[in-house]
Amino acid sequence: MSLNTITAQRYFTQEHDWIDFKGAVADVGVGKFKLTGFKAIDKIVFADISGYIEAGQLIASVYYKDYQIDLNMPVAGKIAELNGLLVNGEMNRLLPDGACWLVRIIPAKPYDRNGLVPPKEYGMNGKNKHAKS
Repeated sequence: MSLNTITAQRYFTQEHDWIDFKGAVADVGVGKFKLTGFKAIDKIVFADISGYIEAGQLIASVYYKDYQIDLNMPVAGKIAELNGLLVNGEMNRLLPDGACWLVRIIPAKPYDRNGLVPPKEYGMNGKNKHAKS
């Protein structure tokens, strides 16, 4: 996905994940930069995610060979739905551009963007002034 196709409601975390706000719900996925080096996805393991979840809490881990990346809750809220395609084994839909959502959430504050990186500020080619060092 190029940054030119990112919607105005898509925000990023400093860990290179994304959240796409859609009114009272939001889709959450792993960013393209974070998937660099993944040729395939061997498995996705979802954390025990029921009830209210704080921002930063683990949602899922994505595995390829010996590599593991974690997807954390970008904002506080509840998990509304797991992406059925991924649950049913079509994990490589995440590749090559990270455009596929893993979970749909109900944000506790659906209009609060505090701590998230707006699309205009998210850097090109993974170069992001907001990235963790």
